[in-house]
Amino acid sequence: MPGRKGCTHKDKMDSEIRLENQREARRRWQRNNKERALELGRKFYHTHPDYVSKKIIHNRKRGLIALQWIREYKNKIGCLYCGEKDYRCLDFHHKDPKDKKRCLSQMHLYSMATIKKEIEKCEVICSNCHRKNFSKKGGENIC
Repeated sequence: MPGRKGCTHKDKMDSEIRLENQREARRRWQRNNKERALELGRKFYHTHPDYVSKKIIHNRKRGLIALQWIREYKNKIGCLYCGEKDYRCLDFHHKDPKDKKRCLSQMHLYSMATIKKEIEKCEVICSNCHRKNFSKKGGENIC
């Protein structure tokens, strides 16, 4: 419609870029002023107990959801070599260790999109097959 005012696609993209720049500036400030950032974080923690407790509960729920999804994924895929389907016995093995962002067991509070990207870089292998196939002795596989 001619003469209609409002947000355009370009305006939305510009605001997203500004927001990301603000986030990066905040991260940069926190890296350069670690002690002051910790002090402010502690102060916020003590002056906003309701917000902090809600955030803790939210993070726990989010972590449990991600953990449950990972367990179901392992059960569905199973071991690449022997077919084991019990999630307690299964590991994620990064095909290329250089692409590894972080160990998946430490990523349960990350977004599901980030977790899924990391899983794409991995194979699901049971603990026994993982040790048999990837334990090195003198630079060669043991088995």
